[in-house]
Amino acid sequence: MARKAFSRQRIRERQTRELAARLASFAWRLRANIRECLAHGASPELAALYQQAKAEIQSDLATADFADLLAQVFVSCCLLARYYQEAQESLPDSLAHLRTLPALPPFVRNLLVTLQPDGPIERSGSENRVGELMAFLARIDIHALLDTCRVPCCQENPLISFYELFLGIYAPWQRSQRGVYYTPAPVTAYMIKAIDELLRAAFGYSSGLAGALQDGLVQLHV
Repeated sequence: MARKAFSRQRIRERQTRELAARLASFAWRLRANIRECLAHGASPELAALYQQAKAEIQSDLATADFADLLAQVFVSCCLLARYYQEAQESLPDSLAHLRTLPALPPFVRNLLVTLQPDGPIERSGSENRVGELMAFLARIDIHALLDTCRVPCCQENPLISFYELFLGIYAPWQRSQRGVYYTPAPVTAYMIKAIDELLRAAFGYSSGLAGALQDGLVQLHV
């Protein structure tokens, strides 16, 4: 019984890695489509989004980096929409619901509008990458696959650790550049507890880490 359970777990892990590789492939091709559209001026909406990114994110943002940003964010948003998709709604409807969230940054909302199925990218004559991605995600059992990324003793969202797996395939050099390395919750909890106890015992700081953060003795960088 235990051997069968272990075998099923290994199969799920392999399928999860295959999912990350498939999504990375979609992102690569979507990135190429975006760069092509920008180079040929095929989409005024995409050009406007590029100018918005330069105004809000980085003034000297290169078109290659912009295409990379859009591809990663869009694939991640589609995955998020699929993960939280209600039983009675379609994936495009779930993605449309995501666009209405009040806390969603304006750039991301405009990105989702620009890259939506039958949107400016696909109308520009590019291959149907967006529709292909949506159809693929709609067919898979996303919860069964991503649950292999969940830390057993925690309630961490498996999307967090899956993104590290995805980025390791899509652009492995960006993991070190951007510091995208998932730290399991038990390790984080231990580190926080150890620092708290060290401040109290070695430095005589009775309020521990919470007090040190409030007083500016310790700075937290995210």
